[in-house]
Amino acid sequence: MQDTSRHDEHAETSGRLARFTYARTPIAETPADRDMALRTMLRDYARGTHPLHGFCRAWAHLRHDMDMKVNKKKVHRLRKEEGLQVRIYHPRKRRRKFVPTDRSVCAEDGAGYGVPVRFLKIASMIDEHTRQALLNIVERSITAQRLTDELDKMFELWFNR
Repeated sequence: MQDTSRHDEHAETSGRLARFTYARTPIAETPADRDMALRTMLRDYARGTHPLHGFCRAWAHLRHDMDMKVNKKKVHRLRKEEGLQVRIYHPRKRRRKFVPTDRSVCAEDGAGYGVPVRFLKIASMIDEHTRQALLNIVERSITAQRLTDELDKMFELWFNR
């Protein structure tokens, strides 16, 4: 008996349309562009006081300030279509070429040569027992010949005392 009652309930509702047919509005009733209001809001926001804001900040404005529930991807798509999503070109900073200052002027002041520390080469030798500095060379470039000449001079002075 229960089987027939279920069959009768089903028979009564079978004349109705399925519920998903009611979900969409007919094409004749839809506007040409459903997002026209959102497009105008995004245009006003971008061309107003916030021309450099990206889509994330525009979405945050709509979501939090205007209390609209809108998808981030939709905001990004609409901004691209409207030409509002523009990349700002930031050229890379180039490394400055170092121009050394006049060595004679700096040498008189005792301030060094005006070379940044990362470009300096340092050769130093200290006697462990007397703590005396035997060799101090600070240059931008120290060649092997210059180093061997300085070491030879130092050994001659130190051992020929």
